[in-house]
Amino acid sequence: MSLSLLFQGISAGISLLGSLNRADEAEERAETQQARIAADAAANQAVSAKDAESALREARWEEEDTRLALMEHARKVEALLSLARARQGKSGVALGEGSPLRAMELAAAEAAREAAAVSEEGERAAQRKRDLAWRYQTLGAAGLRDAAYQAALAGMEGNARASASTLSGVQTVLEYLARAAE
Repeated sequence: MSLSLLFQGISAGISLLGSLNRADEAEERAETQQARIAADAAANQAVSAKDAESALREARWEEEDTRLALMEHARKVEALLSLARARQGKSGVALGEGSPLRAMELAAAEAAREAAAVSEEGERAAQRKRDLAWRYQTLGAAGLRDAAYQAALAGMEGNARASASTLSGVQTVLEYLARAAE
C-alpha cells in the first residue's frame, strides 16, 4: 500500500467523522428549533386562552349591566307612571277611560319598547364578547396545530440534513475503498 493511498484513507476517515459530527449538529439544531416552536405556540395559546377568559368575563359583565339597567329602567318607568296616575287622580280625571288612560297606555308601551331595546343591545354586546372569546380559543388551537406541523417539518429537515451529511462521509470512504481496490 502506498503512502499516498494511506493518507487518502486517513483523509476519508476524517471526512467521515466530520460528516457524522455535522449530522449530529443538524439533529441538535432541529431539536432546538422544534422545542422553540412548541414553546412559542404554548405561550401564544396561553395568551389566547387568557384573552378568551377575559372576553367571557366581559360578556358576563355586559349581561349583568343590562340586567341592572333594565331594573333601573323599570323602576323609573313605574315611578313616572305612578306620578302620572297620582296627578290625574288629583285633578279629578277618571282613569278608566278617555285620553288620560290612552296617554298612560302609550307611555307604558314606549317604556316596554325602550326596555326591549336596552335588552337587545345588552345581548348584542354580550354576544360580541362571546364571539371574541370563541375567536381567541380558535386562534389558540390553530396556533398549536400549526406549531406541531412546523416542528414536524423542522425535524424532517434536520433528519434530511443529518442523512445527507452522513451519506457524504460514507461516499468519501467508498470512493477511497474503490481507489484502494484498483
